[in-house]
Amino acid sequence: MGNIRHETLIISADQGLFEKMREDINAFRGALSDRWNRLLIGPIDGVTNSLQTIVFLPEGSKLGWREQMAGHQMRDMFADMFDDTHADIVRVTHGGDDYDEVLIKVPDFEEKTVRLRRHPMTQETSSTGYTADDFAQARFAYVGERSVARRVEPCPTEDADHVSSSFDPATPWRARDTWLSDEHMAAAGWIPVIEQTPTD
Repeated sequence: MGNIRHETLIISADQGLFEKMREDINAFRGALSDRWNRLLIGPIDGVTNSLQTIVFLPEGSKLGWREQMAGHQMRDMFADMFDDTHADIVRVTHGGDDYDEVLIKVPDFEEKTVRLRRHPMTQETSSTGYTADDFAQARFAYVGERSVARRVEPCPTEDADHVSSSFDPATPWRARDTWLSDEHMAAAGWIPVIEQTPTD
């Protein structure tokens, strides 16, 4: 089937450098076909310090296929144009079968592979077995003997003045002077207080 790894080239520098290299950049861009040209974006202005950035996006091909090798070669050629300049250049490769690995390449440095670890807040259930859906149905939760959290979710029957101005619907749980999400509550081991419906 083949493995798809997404390679992105990122070049950042001050506006003056890109202005100086405008003709070379435009010539390189002009040599690309339309389908490759759209992957070369920038220079994009930063917010301050006259920073600009150019990004050469992934082509989406499988490793070893003609398009992938062509994309890799074009990124090489474009990056080489910035040799002997003060531009900050990085190539990032991610995705595919090795989704938890990110390969980082910076000129004049050894390439480095970073293995990612899943954040505990992304786990569907906690060690207690409760899920984010359980917390979405609860009004109170506890962990340990003294820690209690309350779900502060405004509804039409409540006075809006009772809801803090810092309230965010994505993090409705108030605990220990912080706001937490249903997912965080489940991942952190809180236990929801599920109200039982009376039966006849």
